[in-house]
Amino acid sequence: MSSGADPVTMAPNLNGFGDVLSREEYEDVYRETLLCLRQIGRIVGTPFADVSGTRLCPVDGQLLPDPAIFQLWWGSEIARHIMSSYRP
Repeated sequence: MSSGADPVTMAPNLNGFGDVLSREEYEDVYRETLLCLRQIGRIVGTPFADVSGTRLCPVDGQLLPDPAIFQLWWGSEIARHIMSSYRP
């Protein structure tokens, strides 16, 4: 976040979600995370599912799965919280 962007003000408020994220809440956090990455100048492509069904998204030329997308913006601790709170 070299542009001085603040993830607390730019990204969604996770405190508004319960202990378990619904699919809709998870997807909201995912979309907001991609938007925030774009706003700080990252080159973010269109997410897609690979042959195993894992969602990948190109970011700055690297294909990243959901946990890496969250970690890139939120950092490790919050990314783990998001992933552990989601129950598909």
